[in-house]
Amino acid sequence: METRRRTPDNPMNNEELTPPVSSADHIIGSPSAKVILVQYGDYECPFTAASHWQIELLLKNFPKQLRFVFRHFPLVKKHLFAMRAAEAVEAAAAQRNFWEMHRALLKQEFSLGWEGLRDAAQALKLDLPKFESEVLDHAHRKKIQEQIDGGMRSGVDSTPSYFINGMFYRGPGNYEDLAEQIESNGHKKS
Repeated sequence: METRRRTPDNPMNNEELTPPVSSADHIIGSPSAKVILVQYGDYECPFTAASHWQIELLLKNFPKQLRFVFRHFPLVKKHLFAMRAAEAVEAAAAQRNFWEMHRALLKQEFSLGWEGLRDAAQALKLDLPKFESEVLDHAHRKKIQEQIDGGMRSGVDSTPSYFINGMFYRGPGNYEDLAEQIESNGHKKS
């Protein structure tokens, strides 16, 4: 896949998020926020894991200005456990525990092997037989594949990748720069 270059003077470009954010997404933050930050991530990617504290801090520091959306983009050719981890998070989501499982895996509290995923589900007090069945039967693979396909149509080629208010963001992705983008985009008139 082609690697796109960032331009230092314009980290935003004209690539639009496809599909746009909808009720099918996993969303956290203020419903009235002017800034929607979408992250495409992979649970086995060390950079996605490292970005987790930044996202948590952004949500804490911009509680009224920011909504955050996570979409799956497991890099299956590089990461052996990425797809199963995404399926485990979706199985947890089916039991209303998406964000809890998401955080546990990104904080690396559990391994991404089968036993670690089961331990995470048990720690969250999920219905374990239902969880296991959904993961092993790939019950959520279609949703994950749709997110991968949408990411590819939107120009995603690595994780984590970000969109701010529907536009691909190619800046450095550090806390300071994302905070600046939230502040400047949050003050724009709709």
